[in-house]
Amino acid sequence: MLGTRLSTDMTRSRRGTLSLYGQAVWMHALLNRTYTDFTAQFSNPGMVNFSSNSKFTVRGNDPGRDWMVLGIGLNYDLAHWRLFGGYNAFTNDQQTLHTGNAGLAYGW
Repeated sequence: MLGTRLSTDMTRSRRGTLSLYGQAVWMHALLNRTYTDFTAQFSNPGMVNFSSNSKFTVRGNDPGRDWMVLGIGLNYDLAHWRLFGGYNAFTNDQQTLHTGNAGLAYGW
């Protein structure tokens, strides 16, 4: 992974600090093959008459090797507490995935 994250404090007060961040990251998988083949066969429980040649192969999804991750989020810090939320888009030439996160953290 290689990227950058920029952050700025939008509001500071006695009650806490609201900050906004944005990030851009490049991710690269080092494996040559990113999908998996599965070979399976239906079992014969005695009720169904399957042929003896009922094997089949399923190829898993090939998600690609290179991804661009773009994200944006907010943090609100108050004393030892942090309320946070964010959005990330993972995209490459094959697909785009959208994720979100939110939470409350306490630090000491």
